Amino acid sequence: MVSLNDGDDPHFRKAVFDPARCPSDCPRPCEAVCPAEAITFQGDRPGVISERCYGCGRCLTLCPWNYITAQSHHASPEAIASLLADEADAVEIHTQVEHYSHFHRLWHRAILPYADRLKLIAVSCPDGEGVVEYLRTLHQLMSPLPCALLWQVDGRPMSGDLGIGTTHATLRLARKVADADLPGYIQLAGGTNHHTVSALRRLQAEQHVAGQTPLPVAGIAYGSYARAQFRPLLEQLGSARLEDHPDLLWQAVAIAHNLVSQVKDASAMLTASIEQSSTLEAYPARVTR
Repeated sequence: MVSLNDGDDPHFRKAVFDPARCPSDCPRPCEAVCPAEAITFQGDRPGVISERCYGCGRCLTLCPWNYITAQSHHASPEAIASLLADEADAVEIHTQVEHYSHFHRLWHRAILPYADRLKLIAVSCPDGEGVVEYLRTLHQLMSPLPCALLWQVDGRPMSGDLGIGTTHATLRLARKVADADLPGYIQLAGGTNHHTVSALRRLQAEQHVAGQTPLPVAGIAYGSYARAQFRPLLEQLGSARLEDHPDLLWQAVAIAHNLVSQVKDASAMLTASIEQSSTLEAYPARVTR
């Protein structure tokens, strides 16, 4: 899968600043708040370590001197077309409500010529006024689709490591998309963490008891939360390859399995709970335990 952006997007930016400008008495809140530990004032590479920064933007508003800026990355349609022609069989397109003209250009110039060899098209979009109408317009633009379509509901982009409450934003957006009955699958993203599966089960259980159709979710994408889980292993690796360290590799597999297995188990557990429960009181307790 190749991830693409149709304009400025937080997933495709890096923080940049010149540490030589920073006053010596600055408390350096940027360094403290960075979840990727991408900001340092030590060693031979002070400033932002670009390969670690994933564009969350938390440092941008905390700099007392407004010295930190975001540098966006935009791949040319030609570069994207080259990737699709050579190896990719799936695309993830990051977009926003006001980006239709950019999406239109990206779709027609870079993706559509290779659409017949794609196995999956994922559209990642945050919430906003008119989001459902926007997604419906995108579906009309892409139709007829040559493959499966996945709506990646990016409730609160890159916030899953901030706290358990961030997951509610993606559930709200998923509800909007589900109620709109848009063709395609729904994947939770943006704010997902260890609380997401339990919150989803609880919501689905409440909807079932109320006689409503439980929120249909095909999967969960973990971003910031997953990075936080894997960071200790990556720090031990340094510049080495994970595959060359079997002990760390299997620790990573265990972490990944823990994330994925709870998603796979959620559907089965919900079905079993529905079949075994007969009262309003028993049902929610059974599925949220």
